[in-house]
Amino acid sequence: MIDNGFDIAHPDLQFGPLTGWFRPTPDHVDADFQPGKAGMSDGDHGTACAGMIAAKAGNGIGGCGVAFSSALSMVGCAPDQVGTQSTLARAIAFAAAPDLEPSAGKPRSAGADIIVCSLGPNSAKWEIRQVMSDAIDFAATQGRGGKGCAIFWACTNGNFPIGSDEVCSHPHVIAVGRSRQTDSDDGSGFGPQLEFLAPGVQVRIPSSGGGYQFTTGTSFAAPCAAGSQLWPCPKIPCCWPQNCAS
Repeated sequence: MIDNGFDIAHPDLQFGPLTGWFRPTPDHVDADFQPGKAGMSDGDHGTACAGMIAAKAGNGIGGCGVAFSSALSMVGCAPDQVGTQSTLARAIAFAAAPDLEPSAGKPRSAGADIIVCSLGPNSAKWEIRQVMSDAIDFAATQGRGGKGCAIFWACTNGNFPIGSDEVCSHPHVIAVGRSRQTDSDDGSGFGPQLEFLAPGVQVRIPSSGGGYQFTTGTSFAAPCAAGSQLWPCPKIPCCWPQNCAS
């Protein structure tokens, strides 16, 4: 999960082996990667997104994420919802191949199987830079030890064409919109680039400060869609339906 930051003390979150964050340089032109969760910015948005996937089950508090047994690593890369594309590109590349980040430290596990991000402008007008496009291409084709990562991204919350967002409409990105409890579209981004609808209306998920909130947005639909690829079968990547043995 790539987002703005996470509540490292939330009792319903457990941080996986690739967890880290990007500390902006004083001029905010670049960022230094910091492995682990110590010092990470506390982001309510990121906390909610992470909880949608992996809030713990059976601990007697809150609810549970759609893939509560998954090893969810959280990468904080921006103090706001957009940040710089160069830092975001580094976060994507790190998730796909941790050894590419010199300060990540050793030993590191293999890269993530699935990458999900809910950052971006709500206006759906987002021009992609070459560094971002290259990072997405790399993750989708060379991540996971050369097998490639699935990349899920939250589309605009407004009733705008996803094609105006060059990140969500990138060929290697799976764009996710939000649906209601009735499984119907809730009026988020539209167009041929839309590949998933997932629950994202008044969902109850963790919030910063150790609490919970009811909230709405494609930001929470995207991790729901990504997490659904991990559960119930523990095999990663999912082989259904061709070779499913579960």
